[in-house]
Amino acid sequence: MFRTHGGRARAIECGDLHIDVAFIAAPTADEYGNLNGTEGPTACGSLGYAFPDMEYADCVVAVTDSLVPYPLQKVSIPQTRVDYVVTLPSIGDPKGIVSGTTQVTKDPVQLKIASLASQAIVASGLLKNGFSFQTGAGGASLAVASYLRKVMKQKSIVGSFALGGITGYLVSMLEEGLFERLIDVQGFDLEAVRSLKSNPNHLEWVPVCMPTRLTQAAWLIS
Repeated sequence: MFRTHGGRARAIECGDLHIDVAFIAAPTADEYGNLNGTEGPTACGSLGYAFPDMEYADCVVAVTDSLVPYPLQKVSIPQTRVDYVVTLPSIGDPKGIVSGTTQVTKDPVQLKIASLASQAIVASGLLKNGFSFQTGAGGASLAVASYLRKVMKQKSIVGSFALGGITGYLVSMLEEGLFERLIDVQGFDLEAVRSLKSNPNHLEWVPVCMPTRLTQAAWLIS
């Protein structure tokens, strides 16, 4: 069965999709199983889409190539939700995060669609101080953000937050003061990784409501 990102998280939370063992690639971990995605040689940014897996799987195995002394200073996934930590020479290449699709489109048809979508947003009356905004990371979606960026600057509009897969384009809008916060479930380029690590107004998003599991120690396998 094919599910959307949000649909998969819902299915896990509701029990429709059971996970026996979740293997989570963690760019940085300590020996007790505290994890984050913003540090280490393979930093990838937000670990948001791993949150449902680590919360509801019967067993959670963190796989890392950067094991640091306990305690890890910045924690995205805590040790109480990790059963084992496994070290490998490398878990991937962060340059693979970068994609040509995460640029504003130059296709005239997509630009026309983006322009009309932007006009509809402006005409709705919802584009005002404190509004929230969610967009994808594709070229047409970023073109919509580009059009809205111009309007926001012209009218001195500041949004409360932008949500979704985060790109350098949304990071620049945060840094320009056009949004007060970014809420990040997945980074789509290295600018998003940098911002999540360094900017306190760039927040990692938890896509499910998670109950507290019993505290458990993590075993280290090397």
